Amino acid sequence: MREIFRFEDLKDIGIKWSRRTVYAKIRAGQFPPPIHLGGNTSAWVAAEISDWIKGRIAERDNASPEATALREAKAAHGRRANAASIEAARNRRIKCSAVRRASLRPN
Repeated sequence: MREIFRFEDLKDIGIKWSRRTVYAKIRAGQFPPPIHLGGNTSAWVAAEISDWIKGRIAERDNASPEATALREAKAAHGRRANAASIEAARNRRIKCSAVRRASLRPN
């Protein structure tokens, strides 16, 4: 394994966030900060990234019942929101097609 990862290398190991998201997570304490190599060059210590990934896996595998319930509730909310969005789009299409048919009818 390499000793350091540049931003582009993070994508190669499965961290496909935008640069903005990475730095927002760093500010929130949710991702390891990079080391500055000089000028505008930064990189992440490979061992810290590996430890961070292992920590995420451990959180998932050893989640408290409260954390599991919260994750399931968020997922259910997302499914409901998606279903509502799909239904709203369907209703808009039905309404538009009815208006279009009405405008095409001869008087």
